[in-house]
Amino acid sequence: MSDPNSANDAQESAKPLADPTVGELLRHPEVRNYQVAALAALVVLFGMLMGRGIMLGGALTAIIGVAGIFLRWIAAPVFVIILTTYFALFPSGVPEFGYSDPFMMSRQHFRLEDMILTAAVLVYVASQYRLFGVLTQSVPSEDRRSNLKRAAIRRPPSAIPAREIAPMFLAIGMVVVVGQAAWWCLSTVRIVAGDGFSLVIPNVFAYRQSPQAGRFSPAGSRFVLLAGMVFFPAVLAMVVFAYRRYRALPPLEAKQILQDTQWRENYREFSRIETWRTWAQRRQNRRK
Repeated sequence: MSDPNSANDAQESAKPLADPTVGELLRHPEVRNYQVAALAALVVLFGMLMGRGIMLGGALTAIIGVAGIFLRWIAAPVFVIILTTYFALFPSGVPEFGYSDPFMMSRQHFRLEDMILTAAVLVYVASQYRLFGVLTQSVPSEDRRSNLKRAAIRRPPSAIPAREIAPMFLAIGMVVVVGQAAWWCLSTVRIVAGDGFSLVIPNVFAYRQSPQAGRFSPAGSRFVLLAGMVFFPAVLAMVVFAYRRYRALPPLEAKQILQDTQWRENYREFSRIETWRTWAQRRQNRRK
């Protein structure tokens, strides 16, 4: 006779496990780390905006950010980025086009308050999307047009490494420094036409006295440099990833790709040779 206790244990183990509640997920240490990081980033962001006298922007950003953390509002990170950018450009809240000093942009790089503000926004956005993946849904649904309600696919907290948050801070710091370096290049380097499109770093005061030193205006130089900074790294990344993908191919698949490439490049010659061979074989058969 079978043991009834073992049968009950088997039935219990066969039942699907219930999804943990939001409260249970928030009690996980790694999830709390992301929640604390997002709140700390909002505090820093609020303080930086208030320090610039942007009370309305700081209050709106903090309220929306807190709503994203505790109410799981999906659009909160997008609005935080938009509001921070808007009030950083227009502190009064009213758009003001143009600058009293057109060369002010060439002196606004590697400023500590800008770097702290940018890092706070990135920490909040990264932590908020980590929280969304654990508390709401980690990947989009496969069939969004279906009316059937499917269970949300969440990232289990057990899959979060114990020290995942430290590399995130390191990556954000590197991104901030690289972004400031790119902004320094865009706002300082000028393109001089007519001399092989050379790149120069002009003296601001000398450039202010002779604005026609090159055919490119400061805005035109920034546009061309930005296009080059996006295009050439993208091409290099495509080459590197294509090389890695081809390196990982199995021998048979790589041989098939080479054969297909050879056929596409030489199919006319191959067709002509096969036509001659067929004609010669038919002529030989007729003689027999």
